[in-house]
Amino acid sequence: MSTAMFIVGFCIFAAYVGFLMWNIFYNHRKNREENYPGYYSRHTLNYNEKKSNAKVLQEKTKRNKVKSKQI
Repeated sequence: MSTAMFIVGFCIFAAYVGFLMWNIFYNHRKNREENYPGYYSRHTLNYNEKKSNAKVLQEKTKRNKVKSKQI
């Protein structure tokens, strides 16, 4: 009987932890959507944008080096 009680207790505890984790992640996602809609999609760059930004930065540094040599 004590083994059966242990198994039942473990099942209840596992269900509690499972629902607790689901609740935390679900509410976190809902909170992020309600308070900051579109924030994360607006501030992430895809690979092509990062690559083009890097090229622009390299060109700017090259121009600055050329200007400083001419002076």
